[in-house]
Amino acid sequence: MSKNPAISIVMPIYNAEKYLKQAIDSLINQDFHNFELICVNDGSKDSSLSILEDYAQQDNRITIINKANTGAGDSRNIGIKQAKGKYLLVLDADDFFEKNMLSLAYQKAEETQADMVVYRYYFYDNQKNTAKAQKYSWPKISSIKSGVFSKQDFPKQIFNIFSNAPFFKLYKRDFIVNNQIKFDNLKCCNDMTFSLCSIYLAKKIALLDLPLVYYRINTSTQISATRGKYSNCIFEAIQSFITQCPIDKKYEESLYLCAISSFSYEYKNSFEKDIFLNKVKEFLPNKYWKKFLYKIGKVPFYKKIFSYSTDASNIYFYIFGIRIKLKK
Repeated sequence: MSKNPAISIVMPIYNAEKYLKQAIDSLINQDFHNFELICVNDGSKDSSLSILEDYAQQDNRITIINKANTGAGDSRNIGIKQAKGKYLLVLDADDFFEKNMLSLAYQKAEETQADMVVYRYYFYDNQKNTAKAQKYSWPKISSIKSGVFSKQDFPKQIFNIFSNAPFFKLYKRDFIVNNQIKFDNLKCCNDMTFSLCSIYLAKKIALLDLPLVYYRINTSTQISATRGKYSNCIFEAIQSFITQCPIDKKYEESLYLCAISSFSYEYKNSFEKDIFLNKVKEFLPNKYWKKFLYKIGKVPFYKKIFSYSTDASNIYFYIFGIRIKLKK
């Protein structure tokens, strides 16, 4: 392995024996060879460590960190500390990757000198053995697909353009290290602070409009399969971001909309929905609390299609989201 690899790949591993070989095979067979793969075995109780040791004997680009189980967030932070590459990837052990993922992401990073390169991915259904390409959630993303942008370009949307997961983002390692961006040590949502901080602090974000990762869904091993027990982690994650990275007021709307989206997802999985709702109400300003209620279907249908508000001189009617002004 090169003393100065171009890319460091950090992969936390916990009981991943079912998918681990496919993940590693899809990395060591990349058309880009100058990388290190740091596998952090997080106290696996299955054959994951044995599988890693077999691969490490055959490929000197693979390093194993073996430790007691402390969670994915801590494992990722430990791996990042050991990374030596110019660029950094944080991947999951149950996904697999296109053969040209590293070469295309590296090329984009070098061309743009971006702090992070974001690309697309496939939803790979583990039960049906089918793959469907993900699309960016914000429609106007088409205007910047081949360009470079930052929070200043889209202050009202910046936290809502793509998801908080790290597995489809290539980072400059110095950018992460110098800004002390870390994963939270939470049972779930441990990547939210890391993602929001990196998006907010990046001076350049480059988009690569190609799906390069197969993100595996419908498995019993994912955190999302049992996250209903840990739905409160989302509040800790967002508060952690606010504490670590205080934001300008002009970005608050985007952050609250991001929070609403995350709260909605966690609410569906929560085992204690009433308690969760109360916590959301305490967290969100009133106008965003109302948006959250719309999002989760807690507002009657007629109120969704017809409502009104007033100020000193006008009455505003909202029908299907269209604002109609009538003078008093």
